Amino acid sequence: MKARNILIVIGVVMILLNLLAYSGDSFDPPEDRENRIGYLIGWNIFNIVGVLLLVIAYFRHKKMTKKNDQEMIDNFLK
Repeated sequence: MKARNILIVIGVVMILLNLLAYSGDSFDPPEDRENRIGYLIGWNIFNIVGVLLLVIAYFRHKKMTKKNDQEMIDNFLK
């Protein structure tokens, strides 16, 4: 449960930091660059990692809930 909360906090903080960066700078990829996709990925890396951490926390919680439910049922039937 503690690891899940840490993942959620880090994910939300990374997304908030990127939103603060959006408010401080205009989001226009330069036209003269050859690799515009790399520029966009680099600009959104905190969003990408933050969303991945939130997804991992969700699936971790889902897995732990199923495991805890099964342990409770096993202990109840003994």
